Amino acid sequence: MHEVEFPWRIPRGDRQRSRIASRLGRHLTEAGDQVDDVAVVPRPLQKPHPPIRIAANSPETAQFAGRKGYDVLVASPINPVPGFYEHIRTYRAALKTGARPEHTGNVAAMFFVCPHTSRAAARAEAEKSLLHYFRTIGEQAAVGGSGQYEGSYAYLEQVRDWAAKITYEKVDETMAVYGSPEQCIARINDVYQHSGIDQLACWFNAGGLIPHRDVMATMERFAAKVIPSVRGLGAH
Repeated sequence: MHEVEFPWRIPRGDRQRSRIASRLGRHLTEAGDQVDDVAVVPRPLQKPHPPIRIAANSPETAQFAGRKGYDVLVASPINPVPGFYEHIRTYRAALKTGARPEHTGNVAAMFFVCPHTSRAAARAEAEKSLLHYFRTIGEQAAVGGSGQYEGSYAYLEQVRDWAAKITYEKVDETMAVYGSPEQCIARINDVYQHSGIDQLACWFNAGGLIPHRDVMATMERFAAKVIPSVRGLGAH
């Protein structure tokens, strides 16, 4: 079994740096230190290894991923529409001036998804669980110290504040693909036209309160009635 070595950039924030340093067994003095002899084991069995994708939800991380030529995952609950589109433009601008300017980048976008018989039916299924998710975010953030918002994680303080007062209508407008299959298709097309995303990561049960049989029915509905109409986006 062989180790896979790669450079590791240490994030900002004294607490984060101390935690990582303790696991590496070395002292790190500066935010942004790079460690070049870190190994990941076991080595991936898949060849070539699965592509590296960065969860790029802060402007700093989007720019870092672009400069390094990494593909990204962008979450609409942290970057709601229309800011979501500007966030992706920031990433792609960094790609053009980074280490791999020939790489077009691959953006996976995470949205709340619930195709149903109508927009009202989608709301009836998703609303309680969805709002439970946002309330939980607010409650957990409230018990953490100020250190959780240091450096490139400063944007999470804003996320905490709006999560505490979010409404279903705001989520539906800026973070979700909800409604009839036709409405979901139109929404995905609109997101694609504004951002050119490469993949859609679907969260069917945010909050975890929707019964499993209903989640399965929603996923099957999405596969049968939505995917065929959007599968070819970007193919040409």
